[in-house]
Amino acid sequence: MHRPDRPHLEELARRLRAGGQDPTAEDLADALWLARWLPGPEPETGGPLGTGPFPGTPGDGADDRETDRDRDQDSGDSLRAEDGSVRGGGGSVREDGDAGGGAGPGGAARESVSLHMRAGAPGARGGAGRTERGAGLPVRAPGANALPGLLGLQKALRPLRDYAPAPPRPGEGVLDEEATAERSAAAGILTPVLRPASGHRPDIQLLMDTGPAMGVWSRMVEELRQACQQSGAFRDVQVHRLYDTGDGPPLVTTTSGADGRPRLRPVDQLHDPTGRRLTLVVSDCVGPLWQRGAAQRFLRQWPGRAPLALVQPLPPRLWPRTALPAEPGTFQRSATPGGHTSFRSDDEPWGPLLPGRRAVPVLTPTPEAFASWVRLHTGHGGDAVRGWAARLAPGPAGPAAPRAPRAPRGDEELLRAFRAGASPGALRLAVHLAAAPLTLPVMQLVQRAMLPDTGPMELAEVLLSGLLRRLPGPTPYPCFSYPPGVQQHFLGSLDPSAAALVLKHCSAYVERNFGQGMRNFPALAAARLAGAEAGDEPETGSAAAPPDATDEPLGPDSAETELFARIPARVLRFYHPDLVTPDPLTEARRLLAQGRGQSDPALLAGARERAEAALPAEPVEARIVLARALHAEAGTAAARRSDRRAELLARAADTLVRAGELAGTGDEAWAEARLELAVVHHALWRDTDDPGHLDAALDALAGPPEHWPETTRHTLHLRRGRLLLARGDGAAAAGELTAALGLRESAPVLLDLADALRLAGAGPDRIAPVLDRAAPLLGDGRALR
Repeated sequence: MHRPDRPHLEELARRLRAGGQDPTAEDLADALWLARWLPGPEPETGGPLGTGPFPGTPGDGADDRETDRDRDQDSGDSLRAEDGSVRGGGGSVREDGDAGGGAGPGGAARESVSLHMRAGAPGARGGAGRTERGAGLPVRAPGANALPGLLGLQKALRPLRDYAPAPPRPGEGVLDEEATAERSAAAGILTPVLRPASGHRPDIQLLMDTGPAMGVWSRMVEELRQACQQSGAFRDVQVHRLYDTGDGPPLVTTTSGADGRPRLRPVDQLHDPTGRRLTLVVSDCVGPLWQRGAAQRFLRQWPGRAPLALVQPLPPRLWPRTALPAEPGTFQRSATPGGHTSFRSDDEPWGPLLPGRRAVPVLTPTPEAFASWVRLHTGHGGDAVRGWAARLAPGPAGPAAPRAPRAPRGDEELLRAFRAGASPGALRLAVHLAAAPLTLPVMQLVQRAMLPDTGPMELAEVLLSGLLRRLPGPTPYPCFSYPPGVQQHFLGSLDPSAAALVLKHCSAYVERNFGQGMRNFPALAAARLAGAEAGDEPETGSAAAPPDATDEPLGPDSAETELFARIPARVLRFYHPDLVTPDPLTEARRLLAQGRGQSDPALLAGARERAEAALPAEPVEARIVLARALHAEAGTAAARRSDRRAELLARAADTLVRAGELAGTGDEAWAEARLELAVVHHALWRDTDDPGHLDAALDALAGPPEHWPETTRHTLHLRRGRLLLARGDGAAAAGELTAALGLRESAPVLLDLADALRLAGAGPDRIAPVLDRAAPLLGDGRALR
């Protein structure tokens, strides 16, 4: 075992004591043992000092050998990451060393892959990462937890296993021998005492509001459901969504119908008068359901014996602005299980309890708040429990009084108000978010990586501060942006090293959890393929940018991308070996296959870009793939709406003509280019009815079949026959289709032959045998029938 030098131990102890710690010898030994199993720091770039555990000292031999081995492995990989930058207050910072896995002391570049997010609208940027252009490989990045303490939440809920909703009825329960002996001795007569039978765990249901602003809390609800299930305290956990109908009580989702749509029913059907089902309503209390008083009415009508609480993701200082303000106070638990729970507010602790008013506990999404609520229903820790409650009046709750419209406030005024009233955690979170893309999964990732002690309440302060602008666009997650002035102000609070630290910690979090069994979100792995050395990359901000690093969107009508993390290329290769390809042409073929299957213009545009990048190395094959991508893109709805179909088909035809000229006559690539050219001209004829396109297609397929590769002769005869059939030459079409059937028989070709014979004037005696041959080949192909 490596033994550290004594001066280093003394220096470590001195620094710990200077920081307010007083470690013992045993503490130091434990820390040194644990340090052996923790990942070491990334090597500094360009520094004169060594890479050992202390400044200016050489590293341990084992660590050096491991670093060299990793460097050798990384240098042999075929994938190089694109250059990116994080802009701080004074400019841009190149992501070297810790920030981006740059060159180490030995000068070898550590290979990494950039992960990007697409913004909500083209040209809109919320973070500070420079938009990059390259191979956008779709991957699933690990998302961060919305709740900071899932284990603490499970521990807080676990005592509910002993929850007893009501005293046992006569003859129910188990005999408590100790309590029976004490009560019988005191009464002088045998008096049995029964306790609720163990093993009957309660149920719990989560009712999530579907108001306009609740979409950002869906991840929190999912984690709350997960905590309830994994706590082991409940027999059944259900999640329902509350929908506002505009009038009347809200409706909730239950099961799905045969058409896949959720079935709605009144919320009062979820009542449980027995009290064995606990209910948590998750809402920010600002949606229309609360503004018109429908939510307050259904809370007031909830059975008194059924435990009910409201989980409020907003911080307490914002609760007075909602439709259900809460106040702190003390809950007094009833002496008997299932009895009434009273609440006394701190504002009027000695005032009389008003009859008919119901106090609904309001919980923050923290383990401490849930632990207090659990004590209220289990009796652990006393009968008096501190907490927050919302008072519901006995009368009908009317709609909230309309507020006078406020004059719009400028960015500077909103910024001053936020800095004056925000919590320290929310203010630090807002500053760090200025150096990242403002999409909800990445915002939660930055929060968990940089500020792990904060939770949904601090994120809610930032979201409701008025500083963020919601970006339009169909995205699976909310996307925001800071106004330029606000973003520059926050970035001014971060020095360049701190801005790069956001990328470093997010990258470390993603690397640790990539490919693990957690909830993921879609991202793009923007990687550039090998072909140049690491030192050939231009510096950030230089005029000579690489050809595939631009500020243009990725494909037509797609959003720009923003860097949020870097991971080692070996991690991406391990979990997604099919995404990392050795050359642009292979990647173009993969994107083309995906784009055809999904009719996705973005994927087809990516295939076109990668095929264009492969033209210098593979001039013939790349042009064929490029033409196919153009042809497929012309068939999408986006191309038809924008009237770009004819232009794309014309470009595909010109590209295939050039590919045929470059290829050798009679080889596979030459035949492939001419066959594809015939298909493109056939598509142009269908759009324009110009017979010249049919002639051009047949000219592309001209020549004796013996001059064509044997593997393409069936396709040659088939396409010749269909082109002749489209031109109305039934006899010639029948001859070509018969030749195709001689090489390979299929039902569609037999049906085309029947059409050609009918067009040529053949009688039923010739057509009927062809149809009889096609019948057994059709199978379940109802479209062909």
